[in-house]
Amino acid sequence: ACHSVEPDAHNATMTRPMASARAVRGVGLTPRLFKELVDTPGAAIDAAPAGYVPVITRHVQSIMPSPNVMAQNFVPVVMEDEAGVRRVLHVDPLAVRKFRRSIAEELKHVQAKRQLMLGRIQNIRQKLPKARSKDIAACMEHEIICAEARIPELLVHKFSANSRSLYILIEATPSMLQLKLVCEHLMRELPAVFDAGGVQTVSLAALGMEKPRKGHGEIFPSQLDGVEPAAALEWLYNLGSLQQEPQAASTPRSRKSAPVVAAGSDVAWGKALRHAATANSMSGGCGAVLLIACSPPTDLDAGIAVVRRSDMIVQVVGVFGSAPEDPEPAMQALTDAAAEGSEFHLFFGAEYWTKFVAARRRQLVRVQEQAFVEERISGVKQEVEDFDIVDPKIFEMRLIERVMRECYVQEQMCEDELQCASKVLDRNLVDPEDILAALQVQPPRQEKLPGRRKEKLPSARVEKLPCVWSEKDELRRLEKSLSAR
Repeated sequence: ACHSVEPDAHNATMTRPMASARAVRGVGLTPRLFKELVDTPGAAIDAAPAGYVPVITRHVQSIMPSPNVMAQNFVPVVMEDEAGVRRVLHVDPLAVRKFRRSIAEELKHVQAKRQLMLGRIQNIRQKLPKARSKDIAACMEHEIICAEARIPELLVHKFSANSRSLYILIEATPSMLQLKLVCEHLMRELPAVFDAGGVQTVSLAALGMEKPRKGHGEIFPSQLDGVEPAAALEWLYNLGSLQQEPQAASTPRSRKSAPVVAAGSDVAWGKALRHAATANSMSGGCGAVLLIACSPPTDLDAGIAVVRRSDMIVQVVGVFGSAPEDPEPAMQALTDAAAEGSEFHLFFGAEYWTKFVAARRRQLVRVQEQAFVEERISGVKQEVEDFDIVDPKIFEMRLIERVMRECYVQEQMCEDELQCASKVLDRNLVDPEDILAALQVQPPRQEKLPGRRKEKLPSARVEKLPCVWSEKDELRRLEKSLSAR
């Protein structure tokens, strides 16, 4: 009886269909890596039940002293079938490393090809004639018209009418140069948002503010949960006044110490997004997040994992700041991972665009004067030339630029593949919570376990007997097979 358990477990795992055969996508995997793991024989094995582990360890020799060598060397991935059911697979790291090495070689060739085309474009540009001042003035006039149209732009776009809760996350680090401007715009625009939609409660959080700060003679809370719109507007007013504190001190010592303060302006999004997602699920859903920041987060993967599991609509607004790194790729990645209806846009403010228009107008005056001098020098020749002669090399350069865009897209795809493969090897592609949730999903055939236990109750006495009878049966089988040969 003891020996008969092992063939049953072995046959169950051998006859059970592989998850990779029914999977249509991998959670967090790129389509190319998913296809590689599915098409490569032996690259992935289905995760066996916990009861199978003690049985297989009697037949598969492992490196001592650890009996979990497969779990330590193989990496877990989560696959999803057409019905949305998730299964866990153990992937051979050698297959992932082989895939990553091939992608690295492809990326190297793409970069070399792009460098050759870039050198050719530079050679063509050096031989082209200089642009006329008249053409430059026309481009600057177009820039001025576009900038003037963006002066009255809004910070907050419209939310869905079904949004009952709004979670506002504002970066309050030293890199946030427009903190006061953002708070002023929110105080002006949020009442219209509250009236247009069904927002009933508002939760606010100042990102990067670890401890409460003093404002107007009292302790300023860095977080406010489930308040009415009037209390939210008061909180925004107090937050905007905090930006005046570092500007009040204009001594040379304070100017020297400013870069030291800005150097430690790291901001995290994951904790605040997780808090908002938890509060939204406890309140019954129908919530929206408004994230306003100017710096890339230190925990982008954690934030993406939170919004991917939540149904909240996320509106990310990038504002002007002094962060050393560009936050736009991180903001776009967070928006892409959020629910349908999420959006990302940039906001600079009316003051920024007003100064931009004034600077461009001063440059336009100088360029127009230079264009007038050129026309005066050229005289009649400039008036006679009705058509511009285009160098044939321009077409070659445009064609090379189109190919370079394709190379850039391919390079970005290769970098994404490498990043995904590295995350698989580092075991941080999928959250442990998602892996445990996929492992806890029991197949339908395991629902008959209580009935089987009742049928096998009389065999409990046999399990207590020694395994002598099973060994004799095995010896008899071997003798019969040898005699038949």
